[in-house]
Amino acid sequence: KRGVEFEGEGTLPTLDDPINFERAYLSSYVYQMNRYAKGYGSRGHKMKFFHEYRDHFFLTARKFKRLLEREGITTVVFFNMPHTGDDYLLYRVAEELGLRVIMFMVAPLKGVYFSTPSVESYGRLNQSVEIKERVNVELDVFDRQAMDTVRAYMWGVYESKEWNITDALLASFGLLTRYPYFLLNPKTVWRNISEVMRLGRSWEKHRLARREMLSGIHTKQLLDWLGYLDHDVSNLPDKYVLFPLHLQPELTTEPQGGEYADQALAIEMLRAALPPDVAIVVKENPKQAAFHRESTFADRLKQLNNVMLMHSSVSNDVLQGNCLAVAAITGTAGWEAIRNGLPCIRFGYAWYQECPGVHKFDEKFDFQYVLNNPPSQETSEAFLSQLLSQSHEGIVYEYFMETTDPAREEENFQKLTRTFTDLVVGKAQTTFQ
Repeated sequence: KRGVEFEGEGTLPTLDDPINFERAYLSSYVYQMNRYAKGYGSRGHKMKFFHEYRDHFFLTARKFKRLLEREGITTVVFFNMPHTGDDYLLYRVAEELGLRVIMFMVAPLKGVYFSTPSVESYGRLNQSVEIKERVNVELDVFDRQAMDTVRAYMWGVYESKEWNITDALLASFGLLTRYPYFLLNPKTVWRNISEVMRLGRSWEKHRLARREMLSGIHTKQLLDWLGYLDHDVSNLPDKYVLFPLHLQPELTTEPQGGEYADQALAIEMLRAALPPDVAIVVKENPKQAAFHRESTFADRLKQLNNVMLMHSSVSNDVLQGNCLAVAAITGTAGWEAIRNGLPCIRFGYAWYQECPGVHKFDEKFDFQYVLNNPPSQETSEAFLSQLLSQSHEGIVYEYFMETTDPAREEENFQKLTRTFTDLVVGKAQTTFQ
């Protein structure tokens, strides 16, 4: 089958600069493909060794090059940022060939979406666009709509505290059949059952995570990690930066995180850059499953001084209400900091990165400067006005349609088609540049 897959249409062209192509993109590709590896993905691939991933990386990239050149493709359009492996390779090969790339991205508001020509451009407002009509934005109104979108994405997390005897029995049965050793420590029995119930509620529509949760060794590692996390806010440090962890795997870290797709690395670098008396409080994501929470991840964070690891059940309001600043790769926590007037330290390519009060973490990072330059309501509303003026009307992710009315669907399709055509022929500019 492999011969048919890669050789059935003729020999494959080589890449123009394969060494630098591998150096730039192989790591991201392997990470993205790992989310479908045996033990995590359903009907996933069977690659186990580094050389297998590398061989598949080059074969697939060369196959995409042949396709793009043979068909005379000039523009490649993605209705999401590529982040699942092979689509990411298609994007990078198109980029290497000098083709035009356009990505449509879901915005934090319903009925609005962004466009960007690259991962690295995401969040950089297109200053060349003439704003014909500014959008008046009130921070509170925007925030309410944005939080509704977040809740839709987070599915059942906000109702996950509810449970019944059926949930408890199912959780107990699942643990007994896949992780019977949890009975050896009676003190942790109820805690583990409670965690499985909570996660089961949170993952109501996330079948991959549910399967991963109850798969033997992954179950043990995740429950060990969750059992280590602190629930007691009375022990919070006097001075700290809050770092809420992103759900992984997700595009908000890979590829949007860039060189900081590894959240442990971001925390390690932040720890080295902060004053010794300023702690980091790391809060787990309520939807996080076993992937990327193996014991090795936990060990890296446990080896850092003045870093406190908090359970996802701890209130965001409490943690943000006492912190000096919020650090995030690209996630919603960064926007929540802006909304609350807190300085935001961002590591990746976030849609809000050019809002005043958001500070990029780099070699010039100055924590005192960050503290002295928080966001304000006036500057945040001015940023949102420009951002929405350069955004597009429509829905690019069907999950947010909220209707099956054919007339509404046709209306949305026509909006997308007009914007798509204008962007391709150059009559319109992308949101980010």
